Amino acid sequence: MTEDQLLSGVVLAHSQQHPQKRGQLFHPANERNHALQAMQAKAKGIYKGVSDLIYFEINGLDLRSTIFIGVELKVVGSRHERHTVEAQVEWGETLEGQGGHWRLCTNKEDALACFEFDFKGFTTKEVRAILAVQKTKTIKF
Repeated sequence: MTEDQLLSGVVLAHSQQHPQKRGQLFHPANERNHALQAMQAKAKGIYKGVSDLIYFEINGLDLRSTIFIGVELKVVGSRHERHTVEAQVEWGETLEGQGGHWRLCTNKEDALACFEFDFKGFTTKEVRAILAVQKTKTIKF
């Protein structure tokens, strides 16, 4: 399975389970193919490290109780550049610092559980611990 297949599977399952929440779960397309696209995207506000999936839910009329969740997806056994994983965790820490929730999930079930407020997967602290143990340029999940 690829990360794209995992992402598609999560989005499809969520939309089938919760058709009334259409548009509340989305993928911010921050992938770029070359340096020019990356510079253009940065100028437009695309931020390195933003999670693969973003979910929000407004709790009643009080906008201060909005729930915001970022889920980073990784396929078990896959390798990722250390600097990329570090940027993703930094963004997760920023989200958490603003009252949001962040998890790194390696399967569809854990990702879907997060959108039900049952936060499974790796926390920012757990991913930091993985980074501390794996001293290589690539990180395996």
